[in-house]
Amino acid sequence: NFNPRKIINEILEYTTKQNHESSQIGVLQSQLFESLCGKQYLLVLDDEWTDDQDEWEKLRYPLRNGADGSKIIITTRSKRVSSIMKTMHPYILEALSEDEC
Repeated sequence: NFNPRKIINEILEYTTKQNHESSQIGVLQSQLFESLCGKQYLLVLDDEWTDDQDEWEKLRYPLRNGADGSKIIITTRSKRVSSIMKTMHPYILEALSEDEC
């Protein structure tokens, strides 16, 4: 289940080495925005299916404050997820053949 508040909280705990228990997503977003200020990061979100643009926007907002060169890698089987995140360089992988499996 895609949960922006949980993801933001986990990133915050990693970057600040502190526990952030706010239940308000706006507070967590602001804290992460400040925490990433000028820092370069690599975030990998694996096997994402949520195609709710509002939920993705909650996560995207605080990630905009990272330094140049910051990257987000998302793996998904949904072209809609890719378009919501405005993927600059999507890599469409072909299915493996029976022999390759």
